[in-house]
Amino acid sequence: MYDGALPVYQSIWRSLLFCSCIRESTASYRGVSMSTILDSVNQSEAPVARSLQKSSTVLILDNNKEQLNKFHSWLHSNQVEVLLCPQVSAVRKHFSERTVDLLILEYELDEGNALELVQKLESEFRRKIPFIIVTDAGSEEIAVQVMKHGASDYLVKDDRLEERLQMAANSALERVHANQILANLEGELTQFEQRTRHILNTAAEAFVSIDGYGTIIDWNASAETIFGYRAQEIIGKNITETIVPERYREQVSEALCQFQESRRLSESLRSFETTALNKDGREVPIALSLNIVELEAASIITGFAHDISKRCELESQLIQSEKMASLGQLAAGVAHEINNPVGFVTSNVATLEDYIAVFKQVIEMQGEVIESLKGSDESSLKKKLDEIEAYMEEEDYNYLMEDIEELIKESNDGLVRVKEIVQNLKSFARVDEAETKEADINECLKATIKVVWNEIKYNCELVQDFGKIPQIRCYPGQLNHVFMNLLVNAAHAIKERGTIVVTTEADDKYVIVKIQDDGHGIKPEHIPNLFTPFFTTKPVGKGTGLGLSIAYGIIQKHKGFIEVESEVDKGTTFTVKLPLEGVEG
Repeated sequence: MYDGALPVYQSIWRSLLFCSCIRESTASYRGVSMSTILDSVNQSEAPVARSLQKSSTVLILDNNKEQLNKFHSWLHSNQVEVLLCPQVSAVRKHFSERTVDLLILEYELDEGNALELVQKLESEFRRKIPFIIVTDAGSEEIAVQVMKHGASDYLVKDDRLEERLQMAANSALERVHANQILANLEGELTQFEQRTRHILNTAAEAFVSIDGYGTIIDWNASAETIFGYRAQEIIGKNITETIVPERYREQVSEALCQFQESRRLSESLRSFETTALNKDGREVPIALSLNIVELEAASIITGFAHDISKRCELESQLIQSEKMASLGQLAAGVAHEINNPVGFVTSNVATLEDYIAVFKQVIEMQGEVIESLKGSDESSLKKKLDEIEAYMEEEDYNYLMEDIEELIKESNDGLVRVKEIVQNLKSFARVDEAETKEADINECLKATIKVVWNEIKYNCELVQDFGKIPQIRCYPGQLNHVFMNLLVNAAHAIKERGTIVVTTEADDKYVIVKIQDDGHGIKPEHIPNLFTPFFTTKPVGKGTGLGLSIAYGIIQKHKGFIEVESEVDKGTTFTVKLPLEGVEG
């Protein structure tokens, strides 16, 4: 649901930016021809009206009826309705009954002049009234005055009046219609912007936008909830100084520098999971999707973040449950592995108990000799020494002295073996690591092999071909789980006797682990579903169907890959690739 919602929100944000750009550029359209405005609107993607009705109403005021009829014949058409008004007193009635788009009138009127009349009409009807002055005698002073007041044109009645009036009226009406389109456009943009802003502010995902330098320029309500900062306190601040954890700041700064140069984001930064810093200093796991919005002057980065704390917690619980189930299946083997060293340590302790009894007897007899030295005669002393010598020979004292060292060594070796098994189990069972650590993948494999050895040793020959590989930053306990799952699956795939080969190597990008078996293989139709939760090819009761699904998720968390190649009756190879740069936790 989250992934599907992101393109919708990104589209909404682009539309919101378009609204902003149109709003900023609206002033530049004032006075532009209607055809230019319509062309611009038709080329846009804004969800606004694309056209307006072009019919217009022109009111002509002139006390010369012959002149009125001329004007009517010049201007009347299917798109233009011409109203004739010989008296000033009738002008107000026309304006109150309909929308007059253009007023054409003489400068000198029976009652005052044209500017006074226009000012009264604009004051009463509270709108700007386009008008053209047509006069018998031109005056430069009056022309300047009326043009300053906003007249569309100032014409003198001469031989070219018809042509000039038609051009002036058409131009004025085009500007009227252009302004009407812009007014409607602004109204619809305002409504759309409000709806868009409402959608973004009620979205469950946090929305943040930054410029190329990392300065925060937008921050919705969900961002306030997830990160703890209110919009007014964080807009204008740099993202690296607020919600980016300290260990990521250098990396984010480098990415921003690259973005300033190229105005592009690498594919790895388009959609990924990371952690962000809350206002109270707590780290929040988030799924982040980034996008670039191209503007003329600059480009900005928009990000939609989803709090995945609950998901991470559930994943951890699921991994732990599956791991405990796996350990339960391995319990008998692990118990056997522990029982062997414990058995001979117990036997050695019993033998040592007998040896100690002999040593104690010899010591007691030697004590009696020491006491006899205090006053006994030589014959008595010799008799006791003979008794000690006979007892030591009877108990094979010299052998005991040699054997006791071997018993202690064996017992120590057995206890060390038990300790290693317990430590491996403890390491293997640890999946709730809060932070990553540097780890040697070879050592992880060795520890896991010891845990699962009893599952392997009876019907499999294990070949370990470990190459020289660098340590990487990872979650070792989780990778142990992946390796255990692959090793146990390989062992179960071998029916009677076979070979499992574990190899490691590194190239310039990845540490590569391959686990290969020569078992029964996997049918081609099953391979696409191998990593699907609850899918299993094992008999009922033999598998949960979660092992490979969880393994796949763990490798993805490490920004790596897990691949499978298999051929029926010939075997299967799983290849795990882990990036050398590791993963931050």
